[in-house]
Amino acid sequence: MFLPFRRKALRPKELTFKTRVCRFWEWYGQAAPRFYQTIQEGQCVSLAEEVSSKVDELIPGFAWVFGPGADGKGHSFTLSGEVEDALEEELKGSASGRLLGGAFGTKNAYIDLLLFDGPTSLEIVHQVLCGRNLPEGTTVNYFAKEKRGHRIVL
Repeated sequence: MFLPFRRKALRPKELTFKTRVCRFWEWYGQAAPRFYQTIQEGQCVSLAEEVSSKVDELIPGFAWVFGPGADGKGHSFTLSGEVEDALEEELKGSASGRLLGGAFGTKNAYIDLLLFDGPTSLEIVHQVLCGRNLPEGTTVNYFAKEKRGHRIVL
């Protein structure tokens, strides 16, 4: 006897943020020589759609920009995301601190903050980070000499 049945379609497993970041930098690493040449030829505008599409696909909510390289040599590529924007908004709005800058690499993101209000500022940072569904184990490290070795783990 033959009983027809239908399997439920399996939805693809959603990629983790870390996996999406790794895929972005893999793609970027392959495209970078072509980007460099295109920018050298003064055609940076022609890269906008391609880069925007990949950013939206893998790390939505991030902004990007090409700029001049260090000491006028080469070119830079900067990503910034909604986490920085949210931290700046909350810290500035409560007069508890300011966002100084940040960087986004293949394995880590760095956000430099100036906190004015000790525990209150830290609580704001913790709330913003928890509200962004960052990967479990996301760590906030201190770089001030007297705080080295301290960290917050989400």
